[in-house]
Amino acid sequence: MNETQCCLQIGYRRYLARLQEALPGFAAQVECVYKGETITVKRDGFIETVVHERKDCLGTRSDADIIGVYAQISDATGTAALATSLR
Repeated sequence: MNETQCCLQIGYRRYLARLQEALPGFAAQVECVYKGETITVKRDGFIETVVHERKDCLGTRSDADIIGVYAQISDATGTAALATSLR
């Protein structure tokens, strides 16, 4: 970027809040997946269910232990989506 450009960065919580303001019924749950944990997506027709087997929830895990992130997103119509980003 040069001196005539700028970049605005907002945290994901503010981003989700803006989506909730703009889209009635919008909901999202964002979860981190840490080393040693597994997620399984089960599909029954159009319904997807996420099973997240967590490890050491109250222990010593750190941001360096994150291997991925997923979000479950839905809106007022009940339409749901699953977004993932795994290393």
